Amino acid sequence: MNIGLLHQQTQGLQATSDAMTQALPAAAAGAVSQSFTISLRNPGDGGAPPHPLFQHQIGADPSNSQAGSFLSRIQGAVGNAPTDTPTVDATNDFAGGAGILAADPSQILFNTASQPPSSHFGTVAIVFNSTGTPLNVRAIIDPNFTNINGNKVQRLVFLFTHGTSGVPADLLTIAIGKQIDISWSGYLL
Repeated sequence: MNIGLLHQQTQGLQATSDAMTQALPAAAAGAVSQSFTISLRNPGDGGAPPHPLFQHQIGADPSNSQAGSFLSRIQGAVGNAPTDTPTVDATNDFAGGAGILAADPSQILFNTASQPPSSHFGTVAIVFNSTGTPLNVRAIIDPNFTNINGNKVQRLVFLFTHGTSGVPADLLTIAIGKQIDISWSGYLL
């Protein structure tokens, strides 16, 4: 192993990270680098009501000792076990850091502090999809101050659409045993 080359690569990564931090808008002062993957699945166990047929798990790379710091801005994120995914609205709160919007099940909202739209600096991608349906995902900051359990703030939102028609994709219709994994990297307050 060439230690000199490794040192140069590390310096290059640090310079890239520093440049990205400097490129953040003023509204993002105090934002922290975050990187996580969320798995959405229908385990099919059903259970007795009100047990949902839908679960999620948010996590960073478990082999990385610093992994927890890469999802520290998602309140309640628990990466070690699936969480029953609630449908969230004015009276129903998040679980495990996320929830599907009851009024529009093509949206997953994350339990974050308020995020000014001008501070959004991140990328999102579907990295695994066993549903058989082509999907697109966009990451935005909620422009509507959606009321979740009495708390109206602008949060990180993933919007899902059908990959060819562009119509909103209802996440609650994912078939039993199917799953979607989405990775996001960026900055959150």
